[in-house]
Amino acid sequence: NKKIGNEKPTHSLQQILEEECCASKNGFVGMSLTVVSPDLGIDFSNAIGYNNLEQKDTLSVAQPFRIASLTKVFVATAILRLYEQGKLALHDPISKFISPQHISILKKGGYDPDGITIRHCLTHSSGLYDYAEGGPEYIKEASKDPNKRWTRTEQLQFAMDNGKPQGLPGEVEHYSDTGYVLLGEIIEERTASGLAEGLRQLLKFDALGMSATYLESLEPRPSGLLPNVRRYMGTIDASDWDNSIDLYGGGGLVSTTGDLTIFLQSLFNGKIF
Repeated sequence: NKKIGNEKPTHSLQQILEEECCASKNGFVGMSLTVVSPDLGIDFSNAIGYNNLEQKDTLSVAQPFRIASLTKVFVATAILRLYEQGKLALHDPISKFISPQHISILKKGGYDPDGITIRHCLTHSSGLYDYAEGGPEYIKEASKDPNKRWTRTEQLQFAMDNGKPQGLPGEVEHYSDTGYVLLGEIIEERTASGLAEGLRQLLKFDALGMSATYLESLEPRPSGLLPNVRRYMGTIDASDWDNSIDLYGGGGLVSTTGDLTIFLQSLFNGKIF
């Protein structure tokens, strides 16, 4: 809502960055911001504040961070690339692509995997209970053993054990990480590769020059990167928790604001589709 006015865009963006980070009401100790608009002559990238709550290490705009649910934008784009290649249809039921084990888990949990489509998962209208954020149970369980290596199957089963269907497919919108981990499985099945390789190839990370973006623990960390930004859940430092807690499609990617800008510029300017 802040207007740039007659000031130079880079000066105004820096001012906004400083004001938002320093405002005590926001509770931020550091912020990274990249804004690129070739038509407006804007190419701004900077960071302010610190890398951690202890406010000891200065934050750099080049530092990668776990982008969490922003990963869903990438997964949805990858699914639509598969659609573009004719490898699936959005009205296809998920049962066409997921494992028999997962079909069985869903049926025992009260779902009809033949009635849940790819589009339903993309638009959070599948009715699938969100294993991660449907309630406090998942974080409580994960905090018992931060080094536990979760699997997609365990997360799917966790959704069945801790929640009920939110409604019939297409009937209600209910945010669901569960639907996106199943979309991650579909990407693996349709590309006959791991999720990391599937995303990298479908979304053209290397060709676009996204040198700081990777699926943590499922592919090698690119060389030459600065240390990752510390990650917190409230005041709990979860930086060293096994990242499988949020990895298989609902989250998992690590990136920078610079690389995210490259991706979004490419997405809306015909360089991915």
